[in-house]
Amino acid sequence: MKIFLSGSKTLGALPQAVIERLNGYIGEGCMFLVGDCHGADLAFQKFLHGRRVKNVAIYCSGSVSRFNVGGWRAVAIQDTVHMGYEFYALKDKKMAEDADRALMLWDGKSRGTRNNIARMQNMGKPAEVFLVKNGRTIQKFVI
Repeated sequence: MKIFLSGSKTLGALPQAVIERLNGYIGEGCMFLVGDCHGADLAFQKFLHGRRVKNVAIYCSGSVSRFNVGGWRAVAIQDTVHMGYEFYALKDKKMAEDADRALMLWDGKSRGTRNNIARMQNMGKPAEVFLVKNGRTIQKFVI
């Protein structure tokens, strides 16, 4: 199973509930699809690297990833038409297409994470969303 890990740039630490869920996925031998941004993406990468997980692909916009902590396989999404937010959104769209399900950290404000939640919902794929405030999970919901 391929798990799309996504989250807000403002969230740089994984709450315990998310760590427990990730440990379950690791135990099941899942593949992880992670972006290359700071914040939640980097926190997911550091956690997976610390657990020595090999089944990881880092998705990046353009030819070079910004962060790839574990030196994992990179999936470069090339596009010369889009710029700014839309340039990075193409990477997220591809991750959603390639994934079977998602685990997301959301600060309740991030447009990118909100769009990823909607993207998974529109594709009919399950997503576990952890709403996080002050480093604590406030609410978990499944789409």
